[in-house]
Amino acid sequence: MKKYLCVILGIFCIGFTTIACSNSIESGLANSKPTPQTGDLVQVVGGLLPDYSLDDLINVSDNIVIGYVKEILPAQKGIRKESGSSVIYTDVLMEPQEVLLGEAAQEPIMVRIWGGKVGNEVDMYENEPVFTINEQVLVFISKFTSVRAENSNEYQPYYRVNGGILGKYNVRADRVYNEITGESFVITTLKNKVALLK
Repeated sequence: MKKYLCVILGIFCIGFTTIACSNSIESGLANSKPTPQTGDLVQVVGGLLPDYSLDDLINVSDNIVIGYVKEILPAQKGIRKESGSSVIYTDVLMEPQEVLLGEAAQEPIMVRIWGGKVGNEVDMYENEPVFTINEQVLVFISKFTSVRAENSNEYQPYYRVNGGILGKYNVRADRVYNEITGESFVITTLKNKVALLK
């Protein structure tokens, strides 16, 4: 029995390693997750996420948009309006295809995520979504102006993903899925819910 268990476990490990390797090859495109190097000053920020349901995400969002990730801008330091504290952020430019909720967005949509690498400083936020160039995504977003670039006095508008990793889905044909929670649904289901809730 132990012999068979070891064989099954071995096959599972080989399969898991193959999947992990193929995913890392597939995602060889640039993404928004910072990669620390030896000697970098790394700060990892965690926290609890609200338990957002699909209805909750719809209700807290200004816009729900399907589009492609076109560009990931270099991370930069910013200043928070309320506290004056500094934060490292990365802006992701998204080309909208379909707006399911909210007004038609100007192109491109700038989605801001906390974290990134500036010089040898690296901030990694565990609950922030990761975006990859050319991926098609559905995002639940709201507009903010609470952080400005460190070298600017103007607070430019940007979008944030509501619920962090819970508010970003990958699109495959007529379905979307969340890589973290495993939740998946048909896009028409979301359209019907939006029509009922808004």
